[in-house]
Amino acid sequence: MFVCAFALTLVLAAIPTFARADEAGYLYSYALSDARYDDTLVSLDATKPVGPAHPFRAYVDVLAAQDSRTANGTLPQVYADNYALGAVGIQYTRPTGFRAFVQAGFSSRLGSIAAVRSGGDVRAGISLYRDWLAQPPAAKEYGNLYASTTYFSRYSDWIAYAQLETGKHVFGRAFDLFARGTVSLDSQAHYYSNLAELTLGLRYRPFGANGPALSLERVAGSYLRNTARPTGTAAIYDDFRPTITFGRNL
Repeated sequence: MFVCAFALTLVLAAIPTFARADEAGYLYSYALSDARYDDTLVSLDATKPVGPAHPFRAYVDVLAAQDSRTANGTLPQVYADNYALGAVGIQYTRPTGFRAFVQAGFSSRLGSIAAVRSGGDVRAGISLYRDWLAQPPAAKEYGNLYASTTYFSRYSDWIAYAQLETGKHVFGRAFDLFARGTVSLDSQAHYYSNLAELTLGLRYRPFGANGPALSLERVAGSYLRNTARPTGTAAIYDDFRPTITFGRNL
């Protein structure tokens, strides 16, 4: 599955980029191998606003997510449990990186097993993204902040997430050495959604800044809130996650 996702990422990267009047939409895909769960996760999400440019805009969202360990009633990852989603919604965005949205759609199982039943899907939330030192050609250091809180009717769960990453471009900006801190919490107190992690990694962009990125990540983490965990699951853990990511404006 990881090899197939890499091949798909290379195909997407080869699609020519043309100038557009509206580049407010975004496609993001990733594939990662999670040693802690012995799991492979693959996801592709495309969001595209429609209509005249305005802070309030309608949009469409198409998402597909799969992992190799999902079983009935088991959610190793909220964002990956073998399903596809099509939805329409309305969003409010600001140039500062703020976004508020609400959407409704329908989910359908991919493969033989999904974590929860397919059907109607409602999501709503807010997010904020900021970056710094990323644009000047001479800048070697960079950083970004992402924070969100989202309601998923599919899981009857609110999820809050925050991420801070800082790094340095090396070897002509083809490689990044980076450190990332993340915290996630949810309203259901699931063990897999209540985490604090520190990641150190090396990222490589073989086709430049606009192509896919390959990274090797070493993770130290801790479960939070004394949530119930599977037998044998330690409160503090380490993980190794080879990852492929790709993003593009639509």
